[in-house]
Amino acid sequence: MAKLIDYVGTSVLQEMQEGMCDSTGIAMVIVDANGTAVTSRTNFSDYFLKLKKGRMFDKNAADDTLAKKTYSVYTNSLGLLEFTAPIFFHNECVGYFIGGEVFAEKPDEALLHRVAEETRTSIDDVRYLSGKVEIIPKQRVASMADFMTKMVTGASGTIKYKADGGGDSSLSEKVREFGMSNARSTVVIKEKVEGMVDTANRCAEQVALTMDTVKVIQNIALNTRILGFNASIEASRAKESGKGFGVIAQEVRTLADTSKSSADKIAAAIKDISALTSELASVSAEINEMVDQKNKSVADFRKMMGDPVAR
Repeated sequence: MAKLIDYVGTSVLQEMQEGMCDSTGIAMVIVDANGTAVTSRTNFSDYFLKLKKGRMFDKNAADDTLAKKTYSVYTNSLGLLEFTAPIFFHNECVGYFIGGEVFAEKPDEALLHRVAEETRTSIDDVRYLSGKVEIIPKQRVASMADFMTKMVTGASGTIKYKADGGGDSSLSEKVREFGMSNARSTVVIKEKVEGMVDTANRCAEQVALTMDTVKVIQNIALNTRILGFNASIEASRAKESGKGFGVIAQEVRTLADTSKSSADKIAAAIKDISALTSELASVSAEINEMVDQKNKSVADFRKMMGDPVAR
């Protein structure tokens, strides 16, 4: 009986697993036909690791996938969505993808109390641990399981057999390239998004400065109105106190200068905001292009693996 690692090396399986988990937020481990893990677990939460009792491999779920020759998605004892997806090579099941371990929706108190009672854990601890678990709709988990199943099944007709001590198969190389590319693009996208956040913060600072300047202008307008009122009083007394007009005129000129300076600050701030907005648009365009390229690479990968949907 052939083993999974006869077809694909353990390191390649691990890379593929981690790339998929990073992209989707789910947890996963790959096991052989007997349920023995061939990879290290990825993305498993403390809620699962500390509260799950017994062996993870569900024989009934595995038998169900073999009967249907496709994946199964179900809810485990902790209320987590879990999937089992068979790995077929040349019509022989050599292992399974097991994963998910997410909530389909925020868990209710009844579930948490039941888990606390069954695991003999304080309800506060269960609440805390459950709050660290990803929430992903069941359909997305099912789509992931479906993709994993089709990816390997589609490749089974073209993969080169890997003998003991032999080199990587053509599938192994493609999977490695896909996993590394996926990881690199994820990091770059994260950096781009962080840059957008920084730019947005700078925009907010410029807007705050602009609002401060607007308040200065509003105060100037108020003071100008007061001086105008004073000027009218002085006008009535011009014959006796003509010198007062000189003082008022000087104050008006000072306010005019201040008004111009404030207006210049507003223009400069608006110019900065405009430049920052253009920067945001440019970064957004770069991210969209990267996402498009990533989606294309996934589609190409699925097509290469024989998925008819991608053709």
